[in-house]
Amino acid sequence: MDNVEMIINELEAEVLKARKAAFSQTEVVLDRYMLLDIINRLRVSLPSEFREARAIVKEREEILSQANMEAQRIVSEAAQAADQMTSESEIIREAHERADQIILEAEESFRKADYEARSAAFSILDRTEKLLQESIKAINERKRRLIED
Repeated sequence: MDNVEMIINELEAEVLKARKAAFSQTEVVLDRYMLLDIINRLRVSLPSEFREARAIVKEREEILSQANMEAQRIVSEAAQAADQMTSESEIIREAHERADQIILEAEESFRKADYEARSAAFSILDRTEKLLQESIKAINERKRRLIED
């Protein structure tokens, strides 16, 4: 966060030392490439929570995909096992019950992993939102000071 604030301070310094535009009391002339460089460095310096949130979302998608694949594999195995035991009705009934139990367990595992991934992503996004709000407040305060000065 300190790096972001340093870059914001640098941006503020550039604005404050910029020369005024012709025929204007409030507009200034700034070097476009210098400003784009500062913006790029600001993007790179954004809190790691952004990258963490993206990683969590990606991990969540992978977990969901793996859970779906595992559930399909389990259902397939259960179906194969049930087909192999068609000779006795009791065995078939037990196989169906076990397949249903496995599916319920897989669905519960999926729901739990989904909830944990969403909770972690929400937490990171919430912290990131607070950091961005603080940064926006700082920017607005500096803009206000620019106008007042």
